[in-house]
Amino acid sequence: MSLSVALSNALSGLQTSQSVIQVISNNVTNANTEGYTRKSADPVSRTILGIGQGVSASDISRVVDERLISSLRSTMSAEGSAKSLSYYYNEIINQFGTLTDNSSLGAKLSDLTTTLQNLAAAPESSVHRLGAINDAVAVAKKLNDLSARVQTLRHDADKEISNKVLVINGELQKIADLNTQIETAKAKGDPTADLEDLRDQAINTVSGLVDIRYFARTSGAVVVTLADGRTLADTRANTLSHSASSALSPDILYPGVGITPILLNGTDITTIVQSGELKGLIDARDSVLPNIQTEIDNLSLVLRDQINLLHNTGAGLPPANTLTGTRTFADPTTDTITTSAGVRIAVTDANGDFVAHYDLPAGTYTIDQIEAAIDTNLATFASSDNSAGGPLSISAIAPGNGIALIDLGTQNVLHTDGATTYSGFSNYFGLNDFFVTPGKVQGGSTTALSALIQVRSDIVNDPALLSRGALVATLTPVPVAGDTAIAIGDGTIIQAIADKFLDPLSFGAAGGLQLTTASLSGYASEILAVNAVGASEAEKTLQFNASLTQELSFRSQSISGVNIDEELQNLVVFENAYNATARIVQVVSDLFDVLNNLGR
Repeated sequence: MSLSVALSNALSGLQTSQSVIQVISNNVTNANTEGYTRKSADPVSRTILGIGQGVSASDISRVVDERLISSLRSTMSAEGSAKSLSYYYNEIINQFGTLTDNSSLGAKLSDLTTTLQNLAAAPESSVHRLGAINDAVAVAKKLNDLSARVQTLRHDADKEISNKVLVINGELQKIADLNTQIETAKAKGDPTADLEDLRDQAINTVSGLVDIRYFARTSGAVVVTLADGRTLADTRANTLSHSASSALSPDILYPGVGITPILLNGTDITTIVQSGELKGLIDARDSVLPNIQTEIDNLSLVLRDQINLLHNTGAGLPPANTLTGTRTFADPTTDTITTSAGVRIAVTDANGDFVAHYDLPAGTYTIDQIEAAIDTNLATFASSDNSAGGPLSISAIAPGNGIALIDLGTQNVLHTDGATTYSGFSNYFGLNDFFVTPGKVQGGSTTALSALIQVRSDIVNDPALLSRGALVATLTPVPVAGDTAIAIGDGTIIQAIADKFLDPLSFGAAGGLQLTTASLSGYASEILAVNAVGASEAEKTLQFNASLTQELSFRSQSISGVNIDEELQNLVVFENAYNATARIVQVVSDLFDVLNNLGR
């Protein structure tokens, strides 16, 4: 071997050692840099025609396990979904309160049950009346607050979807830009490992937000897609879009008017997203929270209809001067109802004694005919009104008098649709409702009832209007003016109302609850329980995936992370190699000097 070949080999060794030492120094310097992966540039022997021609450093490459990284990203996506769901479950559970919390919905209903029982034992107690009204208002307020909180959380989730879409778009653009840079660098033969680290960080961020798939091209670019294959990023990023709603209400649902879809190049992909924080937010907005809304609306429905049915069979003492219904009619001149029993409409004085009464016979009537019958038969004592299709209203003409009604038999009212039947004449019109839901009547839409339910305002202002006893319904002898119409101390109606809170009632399937039978407070507890289970499951899923993410991240770091001790050992190895190679250069240089001196 000639001295020139030996020198060339030695110089290649020096250059290779320098290259490897440079990689090692970069590893050590970035040992604590987030997202940095250990780089490797191994010595590779060079041969020409089977003869050794020194050494060279391989291209700088990353030390990573791609399959482990893929598993880690899938787990990060599942963790992101569980994280979002867990947050919204916990927020609504905090609003409900625990099963033992005095501020919970179930506790509020139990408090109302107790005060109603106390009132039933002493119907004329103003203190018990006020307590019952206050507790009823507290129940309605709790339902209102729950509904408002549900919709606020849905709006928050919708806004957060927009925020996450912006983050995803930013990371997809980074991926596309880095793909272009990597392709250019590869074409020039330049190293790309550091650029690949940056791209991996962007892909990791996206995978936590939305479930993705990806594959590498031979050019060095990585194509990122949704699970169904729709491209998110290549050398160009495709843009997601979503506009947050200004506000959400129980009747605004996706799909439908009011919530914009998540679009990818103009195509709705809302239902295609299967994992990641984006999926958790979608599920919270469109499934979990609407289910809770439906459940509390269902409770409000049964509470309103069951209590109103009983309250309409009685009267306060003294009765209200005016009773105004809640049901409206399209055309009172032609809208027809049929009653199965007669109904007594009485005018009483402040002591609850008859001033006058009219027994409307069973039969078929238009709404205008009912109004005319009352005006004709109670002329000078009472008047009724149903102007412009509004609710039926009956008023005592004398300011000190009141209106009371009672059915004179089992009363079934055939609605104007000719198909639906309601119990009770007063109940059908909603003349003496206790709970009202403005704009929504019995038999109508149940959406947002919990947002609307409230105790009738005149009862709140005057608790004496709370029905405790019932109007006398005897037919013989026929009551005359001065006879007792509503007995002082009669607590039959308020006792029935109090008992209704303890009775097992039928609740239709709603949200996450199946058809069930329970008391009002029991159903409130079931709502809390089923959502507490959902919260627990979301938390368990979050903890499992967080733990798995941590474990997979640790394993990945053990492969691709920088071990400073190991790097320093390698540094010593290549330092010694550099010194040895430098010694060879010195020896070859000395031999060249000897050769040069031979001719002197």
